[in-house]
Order: sequence, then structure tokens, then C-alpha cells
Amino acid sequence: MRDNRVLRGRHLHNLQLRHFILFDVLPFVGTLVALGMLFYRPIGAGDIGLFFGMWLVTGLGLTVGYHRLFTHSAFATSVAVSSLLIVMGSMAGRGSMISWAACTGAITSSPIMLVTYIRLICTVIPSSVGCAASFTHNSHG
Repeated sequence: MRDNRVLRGRHLHNLQLRHFILFDVLPFVGTLVALGMLFYRPIGAGDIGLFFGMWLVTGLGLTVGYHRLFTHSAFATSVAVSSLLIVMGSMAGRGSMISWAACTGAITSSPIMLVTYIRLICTVIPSSVGCAASFTHNSHG
């Protein structure tokens, strides 16, 4: 029998509510504000440059740092570069480095045929959902 006291606890409910507001409501409100501000200040070259710059920084943090360095240990680097890659990857909002590495490591070592599909899920949506799908499958078979 499973003990569900933690799942029904007030603390977890408050954390879920805070997460919902921070990551679901506020970005939507920010998007609406940005659309409204387009009439007062159109998008310029600086805005486009910042967009592509941050896309590059977070992309390198995820692919080089989270995936190649921490999941597969494909290369070795200094503590300063490792720390920089962790910060760059965390700016993408895809979860912590530890959960990313654990999720991707569990998926790549799984012998099932849908590994590519599960990797896609783990990349597109937050890593905790992909991990939950992966560990649920592994626990039943």
C-alpha cells in the first residue's frame, strides 16, 4: 500500500501553485504585455540580436554542457567551465543538471524500441515528465 500523505500535503500543493504561477501564468502575462508594447516600441536589431544570443547561449548549455559533458562524460573540463555550462543550461528552464543527466542516462541505457520518441519527449517538455515516463516503463518491464 502506498502512503499518499506527501502527495496530499499542503506543502506540495503550495509548491505546485508557485510553480504554476511562475512558469505558466507569468510567461503568458509577459507575452500579452510584450504584444501590447509592440505599438509603443517595435522590435529592433538589438532585440533580435539578444534573442539569437540567448538562444545560442542556452542551446550550448544544454547540448554541450547538460548532454555531452554531464550525461555522457564525453570530455573533461575545468570547474569554471563546468560551472559556466551549468548556468548556461539552467537558463533554458529545462530543469536541473542532475535531473537532466539522470533522465537522459536512463533513457539512453533503456533497451526499448521507442528510445528516440522518449528522447524527443524529454527534450521538448520538462525533463521530469520524460523521466517519469521512462521510469514508469522500466518499472513494469
